[in-house]
Amino acid sequence: YVQAYFAYDSKKSGGTTVSHLRFGDKPIKAPYLVNTADYVACHNQAYVDKYNLLKSLKPGGTFVLNCQWSVEELDEKLPDSLKRAIYDKKAQFYIIDAVKIAQEIGLGARINMIMQSAFFKLANVIPIEDAIRYLKDSVVKTYGKKGQEILDMNFKAIDAGCDALVKVEVPESWGKCDPNKGIFLGTEQDPPF
Repeated sequence: YVQAYFAYDSKKSGGTTVSHLRFGDKPIKAPYLVNTADYVACHNQAYVDKYNLLKSLKPGGTFVLNCQWSVEELDEKLPDSLKRAIYDKKAQFYIIDAVKIAQEIGLGARINMIMQSAFFKLANVIPIEDAIRYLKDSVVKTYGKKGQEILDMNFKAIDAGCDALVKVEVPESWGKCDPNKGIFLGTEQDPPF
């Protein structure tokens, strides 16, 4: 069973979207947003300086950041408040450069399939083999009339999303970062809607 609620800003295309998804073995009747999440992903690296991305992440939860930075660059690029939140929550932290992958495949800036397969690999909602098969079946259904080249690009994107995730070993030094240093300034900042 799945329940989904999506919040969009006024721009919709190219704007901020927050997706609240629930999965379970029984029917889901939760008429409220997810406020304790097992999995949080940020698809735009610019948001690390704008929003409190881990506000709802459970301790030990998974955080995925789509970014162009290497593991070695994270200490410099991430705000102290985010590094401290990752450390304090004992987050399982992964990075992926979905934009680079999409461009190399020929999808431009379309990262959706890459990030979806990364989600299914890490979230353990259903077996990854089933998830990949379902994603590829949906690509055939949606884009089948556009030709084999379009199908192949999306299939590569799905495979790459599973293969390109990089696990980040969170350094002890992040536990010494000032949780008030950075964009949050000690407040709980949310997306603008």
